[in-house]
Amino acid sequence: MFKPFPSIRHDQRGDSIVEVLIALAVIGSVLTGAFVATNRSTVAVRDSEEHAQALQLLQGQVEQLRSYVQQTKFSAVPNKFCFQPDGTLKITSTPDCPSSTVEPIYSFMIDRTNAAVVPPATMAFNVQVTWNAVTGNPAQESIMYKIAGAP
Repeated sequence: MFKPFPSIRHDQRGDSIVEVLIALAVIGSVLTGAFVATNRSTVAVRDSEEHAQALQLLQGQVEQLRSYVQQTKFSAVPNKFCFQPDGTLKITSTPDCPSSTVEPIYSFMIDRTNAAVVPPATMAFNVQVTWNAVTGNPAQESIMYKIAGAP
């Protein structure tokens, strides 16, 4: 009798369904773990980018504050305010000056600290930015800025 494939025995069988299911479960677990790790890494990178952008925008507010204080008298500086994107001053009691209409929207507020805390010829400001972070929670950064030598 002629056998076309003499090396294959007819009593050999393929993988059972249980073996295939176990292999699929292992592959699924590995892929799920890789997806979760990649997703967490992506969120962490985006969160870091948002904080870096917030700090850059805060530095811009501080520069506008420095320029504004040099042009006006110390007594003319309001207690709570912010600079709008066009550079105009807005007096506000909440973070109410948005950076733009593109997400995430950063909102600013500059709070002049109590004059009793600092020396008489010095003004201190708390420059704050808030936004809704990629994680879905509100985030905030702030910088304390002191200006010495009242005119």
